[in-house]
Amino acid sequence: MKKFIKYRILAIWMALHTILLSACGSNVTNNSSNSKNKEYEPGEHILLEVDRNYNPFWGKNKKFSLESPKGYKIIDYDYDKTENFEYNDYVYVNKDKVFAKDSNDFGTVINDNSNSNESDKDIYGIGEHIIVNVDRSFNPFWGKNDVKTDLKAPAGYNIIDYDYDKTENFEFETITYANNDDVKVETKEDFGTPLNNIKKDDKDYYDIGEHKIVTVNRNINLLFGKNETKSITAPLGYKVIDYDYDKTENFEFETILYENVVPVTKSENDFGTPIEEIENNNSNSNVYDIGEHVLVKIVRDLNLFIGYNGKAELEGIDGYELLDYDYDKNENFEFQTYVYVNNKKIKADDINTFGNVIEEEKILRK
Repeated sequence: MKKFIKYRILAIWMALHTILLSACGSNVTNNSSNSKNKEYEPGEHILLEVDRNYNPFWGKNKKFSLESPKGYKIIDYDYDKTENFEYNDYVYVNKDKVFAKDSNDFGTVINDNSNSNESDKDIYGIGEHIIVNVDRSFNPFWGKNDVKTDLKAPAGYNIIDYDYDKTENFEFETITYANNDDVKVETKEDFGTPLNNIKKDDKDYYDIGEHKIVTVNRNINLLFGKNETKSITAPLGYKVIDYDYDKTENFEFETILYENVVPVTKSENDFGTPIEEIENNNSNSNVYDIGEHVLVKIVRDLNLFIGYNGKAELEGIDGYELLDYDYDKNENFEFQTYVYVNNKKIKADDINTFGNVIEEEKILRK
């Protein structure tokens, strides 16, 4: 009976949106004005790509490397699995000055003097070697809930993204690594060896940036799923570096990845305690210094078909930069999750909305 009512509601909604859907299709591409023939300085061209593949089987369970087109680098990757399809989500940003004939596609490097074949090299500079590990586990039950897990990276690498995805019978944990040291790689699909001597960690505490901890929270949601903008905060001594939202038929999962910003005590699968005195952020203040205001924007759209497949430029928001992007598809809806953090000092009268950049006041002296 519950399912019958659900589909009746969906049928009414579908009738109201049929013309709009047939005319516009997915709303994923509505992020930019699709400008033509434009030059971008380094860091100005952010591209979102959703790569949809037909996969009626169990889904990925492997380790592999990611490569970017010339002039770009990958800053985020997520994996999502539905009954018959899998979605690979990428976020690229240009590291060189590029010229794009279409803002919704990769540009061409301006003044490109390189002659080397990037795919043939065995030495990778910092941030050039991206490794993804998708770990699939059989789980026909409800999925993770109220879980905290410490995450470790091999020597010479750092974790830049974590994603949890649940299907009817399986769960997927996707971790993306980037090298934070020069590495020599024998097989590009596996971790390389650091070229510099890395000291063994024998401390009884985590130094700044050494502790990555992820939380997975499950909530019952029998309806459509989230469609909102909200702020998220971190425990004292930590910052949010990643957030993902996943919706199944009856549940929703929120996954948050944290990193310590001050030295903290070691605690098994839990947050550490800062070992130096730090100021607690005043939650009543509407002024936020750089990195203090993290906003999650979840956009839900009706999509009864196979989901999005393509590229789109992400237009910037003054005072903020993108931390994470995730595309999620269930039976009836698609969800785009954007995570932003302020890269300028801002004022936000409502913590759950984007703030305005505070211009430095100039003191005029006579």
